[in-house]
Amino acid sequence: GQHNMNDVGRKPELSKSLAQQVKKQDGLRMKNAASWNSLAAGGSSSSVKKTNAMQTFELYRKQAKEKEEREKAIKMQEEQRKMYKENMERERQREEREKLREKEEEEALDMARRSQQEQERRQQIEAEKLAAAKERERKKEQERRKREAMAHKIDMNAQSEMMAAFEETM
Repeated sequence: GQHNMNDVGRKPELSKSLAQQVKKQDGLRMKNAASWNSLAAGGSSSSVKKTNAMQTFELYRKQAKEKEEREKAIKMQEEQRKMYKENMERERQREEREKLREKEEEEALDMARRSQQEQERRQQIEAEKLAAAKERERKKEQERRKREAMAHKIDMNAQSEMMAAFEETM
């Protein structure tokens, strides 16, 4: 690889990473690499043409690398957007399930409340029926006692008429 004047004073680690970067660049997939190689190595003996071809090749490699990096960045953004949408969808579904569960719980509580109220209402009706039946029995008993008391009562008018009738027959 080529070194800048600034690279001279740097630590060996940095020049090592620079060498690794050059190796990575060499590993890039490039279209028409063979034609560039033949152009760079090829037929003209003029060093100006070779230098010019090498500069052009380096420019091409640089542009290819930049294009690949842009495509990677776009792909990463799309992946992040996709992940974000998936997360939002999962969150929406979770909230929907939570609302459904809360609604079911509320409905169950309402049913239990209604059931309790219905049971209390039935008990009240039964108690009222029982009280009405007891009242009817009390009134029957009262009437019976009244008739019984009346049966033993002496009707003085009827007694007087009977005496008068008896005396007339004598």
